Amino acid sequence: MTKVTEKVERGKDIFCAIDLHQEKMMAAVAVDRGPIEFQEYDTDLESGVMALADRLHGLERKLGA
Repeated sequence: MTKVTEKVERGKDIFCAIDLHQEKMMAAVAVDRGPIEFQEYDTDLESGVMALADRLHGLERKLGA
């Protein structure tokens, strides 16, 4: 397992912090030391969780992380 402070040799690091509540969650996503992007997702249905997972997978493919 890689520690958060270790440099990953391939690609870039993607960080995601989630503030989870019963009906909504706020996700903060940053790549390496870049700007933090905040987005709110609906957790009342599974679609919000899937939208966040899709966003992170898309970043992974785009950046080669």
